[in-house]
Amino acid sequence: MQEFFQFVLLGLGAAGVYTLAGQGITVIFRGSGVLNFALGAQALVSAAVFTELWGEWQWPLAPAFILAVLTSTVVGALAHLLVMYPLRNSAPLVRIIATLGLLAICQQGVVLAMSGELRKVPAFLPQNTVNIFGAKAFADRLIIFGVAIAATVLVGVLLAKLRFGLATQAVGENRLAATALGHSPEVVAGVNWALGSTFAGVAGVLIVPISGFSVARLSLLVVPALAAALIGRFRSLPLTALGAIVIGVGQSLLSKYVKTPGWSDALPFLIIVLMMTVSGQVIPRRDEVQARLPRVARTRPRWWAALAFIAVGVFLSQVGSNALKDTLITTSLAALVGLSLVVLTGVAGQVSLAQFALAGMGGFIAGRLNLSFGWPFPVGIVLGTLGAALVGLVFAVPALRVRGATLAVVTLGLALSIEQVVFKNPRFVGGMAGTPVDSASLFGLEVDGLSYPSRYGVVAIVALTLAAWVVSSVRASGVGRRLLAVRSNERAAMALGVNVARSKFYAFGLAAAIAGLGGVLMAFRYPSIQYGQFGPFSSINLVSLALIGGVGFVGGAVLGAAMVPAGIINYLISGVGDLEHWLLVASGVFLILTLIANPDGVAGDVVKRLSRLRTSAVVRTRRVAWSKATPETLVVDGLTVNDGPTTAVDSLSFEVTPGQIVGLIGPNGAGKTSAIDAVSGFTRASAQRLTLAGSDLQRMSPARRARSGVQRCFQAVELFNDMTVRENLLTAAEQLRWSHWVTSVAWSRLEELPDDILAVVEDFGLTDSLDRLPDELPHGKRRLVGVLRALAGRPRVLMLDEPAAGLDVNESVELGNVLRRIANEWGIGILLVEHDVGLVASVCDRVVALNFGKMIASGTPSEVLAMPVVREAYLGVTDDEVTS
Repeated sequence: MQEFFQFVLLGLGAAGVYTLAGQGITVIFRGSGVLNFALGAQALVSAAVFTELWGEWQWPLAPAFILAVLTSTVVGALAHLLVMYPLRNSAPLVRIIATLGLLAICQQGVVLAMSGELRKVPAFLPQNTVNIFGAKAFADRLIIFGVAIAATVLVGVLLAKLRFGLATQAVGENRLAATALGHSPEVVAGVNWALGSTFAGVAGVLIVPISGFSVARLSLLVVPALAAALIGRFRSLPLTALGAIVIGVGQSLLSKYVKTPGWSDALPFLIIVLMMTVSGQVIPRRDEVQARLPRVARTRPRWWAALAFIAVGVFLSQVGSNALKDTLITTSLAALVGLSLVVLTGVAGQVSLAQFALAGMGGFIAGRLNLSFGWPFPVGIVLGTLGAALVGLVFAVPALRVRGATLAVVTLGLALSIEQVVFKNPRFVGGMAGTPVDSASLFGLEVDGLSYPSRYGVVAIVALTLAAWVVSSVRASGVGRRLLAVRSNERAAMALGVNVARSKFYAFGLAAAIAGLGGVLMAFRYPSIQYGQFGPFSSINLVSLALIGGVGFVGGAVLGAAMVPAGIINYLISGVGDLEHWLLVASGVFLILTLIANPDGVAGDVVKRLSRLRTSAVVRTRRVAWSKATPETLVVDGLTVNDGPTTAVDSLSFEVTPGQIVGLIGPNGAGKTSAIDAVSGFTRASAQRLTLAGSDLQRMSPARRARSGVQRCFQAVELFNDMTVRENLLTAAEQLRWSHWVTSVAWSRLEELPDDILAVVEDFGLTDSLDRLPDELPHGKRRLVGVLRALAGRPRVLMLDEPAAGLDVNESVELGNVLRRIANEWGIGILLVEHDVGLVASVCDRVVALNFGKMIASGTPSEVLAMPVVREAYLGVTDDEVTS
């Protein structure tokens, strides 16, 4: 027991540092809504300044400590002023990605200034031990822990009592309301950035005499800090401190009782994954806004472009110098891993900071099979690629419940876990010497990268071209449209019957396979596999470079890879000092500038300019197999929706029979949208009976209900803004078989909409808008597209949530005529939620009126709209408007 207590005390030092860093994460998030991935790099900056002033120049402790901490404070203030303020109107995810640029600038700037080698720093805290209940504890660790707890208490009290703290809380809860009260959200955010960065500076200065000055170790301080802040929900300072104690003490105990290397260091990362996965939710909230990601390519793969790319690559591999050959290999393999981000982030919208870890798993599997069983290079390519794909499927599990920035944190945690448990385990990888592998050969021809760089260059170019073909083909296929639907709006994708889980597994698996292929080729390039190239910072830099190049485009992966160390740009301007680290600093600067000025990246800008020169129309010859579904009756009996203590819908009952239009009316907040959400499966509800054609819907997911024939459009439209109007409709109309998920990697077809849908397109006046993006259309036409997309999904019953909102009088009349014709000719029942009383009266067969979640009337339009109780619910509506 005493030994156990001994290691608990030993863990308090790390717990104190994690507490300080975690409070920095929490304070910045509370004041600005940004998860600062650069916080560890800011601690590194302060540690570097302190190492120079205290260790090298021998300044007095007080000025060295204060100046070092203030350096991080200034960095935080400048980060807000120069980066976050210009991005203030961007999505939170964009601002979080910008902190990756700040991380690169701080980290590589320190490397350039101090050469990055490990240094010992003289201690300034007492080094004696203290006896506590028979267990010995180092005094400096206890002091660090005490400082962290005191700082937590002090800042917590001040934020609770001071006007600034109350302003921070107000801004965190409602920025608009806080502004109306006279608080400036940007001033509040700037001060919190400075305060949170001060926490980081103190953590860096306190830990560096114990850990030594290490660029990688100090930069990764952000990970346990994120884990601790996560336990505090990025809001609570006390819970963040508690989380830090659990992590710090847990690491200490694991180092004692678990002998397998890496598990103690992996603990905070695994906590991140577990906590975020458990606390996430499968269905996004109605008010959850998905970040606007860069544009994606809209072209199919071209065989002539693939052959031309291979020809140029082969030519340069054969005639260039050895330096150029090595550069081409490095750039091609980096671009190959970058293509995995084009699939995962560009097309599917899943943010990952783990692609090089997945690449490393591909190389690890192939290398171990070669070393242990003598399996050759070609077999290693196949099994390494498949093995990485399987690991990618494991990474997809958290993505079913978390999204955006949260998913980025999870993937970083998984990547660091793999590094600690696998890549840094000498039993698995062979220690500093790495894993020895046989010379690579294909079809009896030696292609070893060291002895035959020309041949290995051809292998790398061909692999890159094949992967680029796969990515382009998937993007242009029906599978790609489903991935884009998930990226754009998961709720809307589910409402069309898209299996979101399958789409995410597919994206993670395919992306991991591509990364794994790149990892195998990296592993067999030299006689020994060095796993340092698969570290977390390689993945973080890859995201930065992919976004600069254009993460939505195949060409963007190549352009981004040109900036990697030892890549094309390095080759072209070699001889300029420590170019590798300058390029990484430049990538951080370019990432921030790209997010501010050109979020679609270099490739996106080039494509945009070239598209203006195109005038020919695309010829589509193959129509989607489509037929109208058999109309059925929707029965809703005793539907109840509880939103916390509030009952949003109370025992609602109605039926929608084939060919009938039922209006659902009521004032704002009456429960109309909640009722549609409940029927379509987007909110939890109970009902005595909820059936379509006698089949119980209550146990079905939203996507399964949609595939059963319950189609809907949304009050907020919620179109897929990354796809054209035609692609929006095709996503709803086409039904993919399992074979499509396999064949889409090889080819795709240009498909046209069915005639029945094209006829409605013409009725709505949208024929000329089919090849435009939704956000290029006026609001009224966007609403009509939403109705069309629901119709294209083969509805047995159609639910429309305020489809006439934003339409002018003529458009509203035309909408009513089309809905009436569809109900009569297609025979489907329609549930119409609408505030336009004239539209309801003119097209509905029956009307159900709600108020405060309860049904107050039901009958024909003339009967219901004439009832006094309905008139009273519609306060402000004149008698003429009610009875028209």
